[in-house]
Amino acid sequence: MSWIRTDRPLVFGHRGGSRLAPENTLAAFDRGVAEGVDGLELDVRLSRDGQVMVCHDARVDRTSNATGAIADMTASELARVDAGYRFTPGDLTYPFRWCGLGVPTLAEVLARYPRHPFIVEMKDDTEAMARATVDVIRAAGALDRVCLGAFATGVMRHARRLVPGTPTSASSAEGSAFAMRASSGSARASAASCWGSAVAIGARAVIRSAHCCSSAPVM
Repeated sequence: MSWIRTDRPLVFGHRGGSRLAPENTLAAFDRGVAEGVDGLELDVRLSRDGQVMVCHDARVDRTSNATGAIADMTASELARVDAGYRFTPGDLTYPFRWCGLGVPTLAEVLARYPRHPFIVEMKDDTEAMARATVDVIRAAGALDRVCLGAFATGVMRHARRLVPGTPTSASSAEGSAFAMRASSGSARASAASCWGSAVAIGARAVIRSAHCCSSAPVM
């Protein structure tokens, strides 16, 4: 797989399938795959012992029965929290409590779904985050099926230096700058992603600009 080339929109399970099962858990990823998604999106942070953990928030408080920062807990400790504890489908039930859903590692998730492409969003804006994430993806033999993403520009630049041929999204700042250039008619880029930006880039002129020059990489 050389990333994805297709003439149709693709469906990626956000945090696996976070409306259907506890976000960023194996249950959510299993559900997304069962529903037929084309790929999976997830978030990663570093644990205290340097493991790449799949979790959106900096802390486990919102999604589990535990409290504390990902960066202050080991991978073993994170595996033992109940990451399904707070999930409810909206009917005041909690069907995933005590089901053994801990915070998984990126390595575990990549191994479980060997045929699916991934969008991996790096949450820690550090070189260590980029390096550890790339090391896990490379060890899994998954560089050709991962797109790296981040809101922060620093971690994206570190990742691009480590694996220059691997697809990446634009950071928030890069996406905003692209949108501004596109609106003035001066943008030339192969692709742009503007996750979470306040700038809308859905206009046809912007999309045409994004596709105007496939040889120009997003930097």
